[in-house]
Amino acid sequence: MKRTVEAGLVAAAVAVAASFAVPALADGSGWGRGSIKEPVGSYSAAGPCYFRADVGYSFSNDPELRWSAWNPPLPYNERVTRKSMDDTWFGGVGTGCGSGSRGFRYEFMLDYHGQRSLSGTTAPFNDGLGNIQSARISSSLTSYTGMVNGYFDLGNWGGLVPYVGLGVGLAYHQMDDYALTGTSSTILWKVTGDNDLTLAWSAMAGFGYQLSDRAILDFGYRYIDLGRAASARNDNFSTTPSRLSVDDITAHEFKIGLRYHFGGDACCMAPGPLK
Repeated sequence: MKRTVEAGLVAAAVAVAASFAVPALADGSGWGRGSIKEPVGSYSAAGPCYFRADVGYSFSNDPELRWSAWNPPLPYNERVTRKSMDDTWFGGVGTGCGSGSRGFRYEFMLDYHGQRSLSGTTAPFNDGLGNIQSARISSSLTSYTGMVNGYFDLGNWGGLVPYVGLGVGLAYHQMDDYALTGTSSTILWKVTGDNDLTLAWSAMAGFGYQLSDRAILDFGYRYIDLGRAASARNDNFSTTPSRLSVDDITAHEFKIGLRYHFGGDACCMAPGPLK
């Protein structure tokens, strides 16, 4: 079901991009440096540097969950099945500079990813009371990222400037306490959460559209890998060192943003024929 929703959103994004591109082609504008009889727009070129703010929605992939606890006579048990992580919203602010509507652009962004619940089911284990049972494991995760992004703007297409990009940076995760819930819906034990700082990276694509001499509307897609997170090892009985590890925290994200440009008049995205 989640994959169907993601596919639908990708199709919607393509349709929106096409709705801008078709009028541009009808006016005789397009890729490259071809002959264009009439200018498409009248805005002055935006300055090379900008501030930006984004908001969007993050569709989480199911992470890899590993859980270990020593329960004699059973060995370490790390198998977790039926794993899931909720989707969430995100927002960010940043600043950057570019070289024009065809060329490289760099920026630094700080993003906040809202709290996401995560859960899974453990393989059978000894609950310490002589019972062998599976349990539902549950927690939640909140993430912050600081990313350095590099883009290549592909050219001005009637005021529409598509781009592709890559990003690298750090992700800071705040993992809440996690609970193990038995078959009788009673909490077997809780384990303290923890904070983690890990590497993160992303791949991006989208387009910008100039609204005024300084404002550019930005629609984007991003695949992001936020690394990993883990709980502490302290449970409420202070007897069993057990840890929940969350690996491969990835998501497909769609965002809309506004870039406010400044710093010159010889650059970035004047909607008109390429010179």
